[in-house]
Amino acid sequence: MQKLMAMVDGKLNINLLLAFAFGTAFLFIMLGFAVWLPNPSEWQIFTFKLILSLAAGGVGAMLPGSIEAEVPHVVKAGGALALFVIVWFSSPAITKSIANLKTPSAPTKPVIEEFLTQLDSHDMQATFDLFDKELVKETGLTIDGWKEMYDAILGASGNLVSRKKIGVETVRNPPAVPVGLYNRTFFISKYAKDQKCRKEAVTLRATNDLQWTIAFYNVEPTQVDCI
Repeated sequence: MQKLMAMVDGKLNINLLLAFAFGTAFLFIMLGFAVWLPNPSEWQIFTFKLILSLAAGGVGAMLPGSIEAEVPHVVKAGGALALFVIVWFSSPAITKSIANLKTPSAPTKPVIEEFLTQLDSHDMQATFDLFDKELVKETGLTIDGWKEMYDAILGASGNLVSRKKIGVETVRNPPAVPVGLYNRTFFISKYAKDQKCRKEAVTLRATNDLQWTIAFYNVEPTQVDCI
């Protein structure tokens, strides 16, 4: 009520005015994020979440009335802090909706071929070095973990005999991975010591500087008929 009366009689608290100006300014920054920053990194998305939440709190400081927000077992807040909480915990959906995802003009083929060449020569360090550094950090993947995963499925399969490309798809914001634009290329491959073939997939991720990097490599443990 005091805020409402201040707006009616023309008396504004300088702190409220600064909070509103702060919130409005950063909302324009978020507009720039959505329009001009392609394929944001996880750190940029975190910064976006923080600034957008602070901006909401700043604007909320000027609004009359009361508002409360609660995230069970996490936080309960009121007033401007409530708006901060609401936006912070809603930001994953907001980010997916407004993140500027652009397809790099660079071809995917050279990136995939370099990775598979190193993989087929069993150079696990070289393949590990080609993985997207941000995703490696996000997933906690290590060179030892990568070697263990490879050996568990392909360690006894021998050398590659043939590999046939069977499909490509582009996916925006797939579940359980960081926000982004992903390109998946599917193969069916025959290894010397396998009786049948295996399905493989190399997934690329579009970066901030509009390049492709290796995001994931998957190979099916179950063998299938060759085609």
